[in-house]
Amino acid sequence: QYAKRSKPMFNELKEIIATQLKIDPEKITEGSDLRRDFGVNSIELAELVLEIEDKYDCEIDEKALSKLTSVGDMAKYLEKELG
Repeated sequence: QYAKRSKPMFNELKEIIATQLKIDPEKITEGSDLRRDFGVNSIELAELVLEIEDKYDCEIDEKALSKLTSVGDMAKYLEKELG
């Protein structure tokens, strides 16, 4: 059982993304595409995924990751995976 989160997943994810990728959190929306909108490359994305996996003690499936285009998609995926 995972610890109850104090904030919605999107808000937590936004903080992680802003810190990890040095992006202004005000610019990150649920519709933000990390690759298209912020120029995140595959190495940065891999590092971000590792950070998320460490924080939530989970594993993000690579096939699923390729389908997650927006920050909102990632948040919904994590909510579903973490329960």
